[in-house]
Amino acid sequence: MQPTGTGPGAITPDGCAVDLYAMLPAHGEAELIHAAVLAGASVLELGCGTGRITRGLLALGHAVTGVDFSAEMLARMPDGARQVLNDIETLRLDERFDVVTLTSNMVSGPREQALAFLRTARAHLDPGGLVVIERLHPRWASVEALESLAAPRTRDGITGSMEDIAVHGDVAVMTIRYAYQDGRVWTQRAAMHAWGDAELQSMLAATGLRWVRCLDADEDWVLAEASAG
Repeated sequence: MQPTGTGPGAITPDGCAVDLYAMLPAHGEAELIHAAVLAGASVLELGCGTGRITRGLLALGHAVTGVDFSAEMLARMPDGARQVLNDIETLRLDERFDVVTLTSNMVSGPREQALAFLRTARAHLDPGGLVVIERLHPRWASVEALESLAAPRTRDGITGSMEDIAVHGDVAVMTIRYAYQDGRVWTQRAAMHAWGDAELQSMLAATGLRWVRCLDADEDWVLAEASAG
């Protein structure tokens, strides 16, 4: 299923609203990453968007290179971060990084896309470097679990809710609705794979990476490193 989006302003091909993403608050992602890596580590942020997580990483002393396929998204990135306009699947920079991040459930797309993203992460990893991955945990792969999150919730003037929820095996399909306090409304329809530990470990192994550990109690965040050999 091809993600789609609606609402005012630029909408990226994967359904993301640029004006909305520029307003979305961080939820402690930068702090979680910072606690798992070395102080001052260089970071390649794949799918950086408008810099929601980038800002926190910069503030914590990391040099950040942000990659996105949307020029509109990169135009909203904070000062201090290097910007690279490119598809993640085809990205091959002539440098390596201490840390590569795949946040915002970016590995939750189709398997071949997830594998391509992981290959890119591995290709840019410094010896001894780490990959930080955010996934959709299998506990959310049920209509009941997702409906428990569907009710409107407001933060920083943005009310988010979910509609039209369906689950097919390990794939969760939903429409996420965002309403801003000034009356603007955006929607994004997406399908996400809820990769379990075994599936994600298999994909990591296939791309030259190895599961290290989960970074949080909910096991939504996974730390990986280059596999031996």
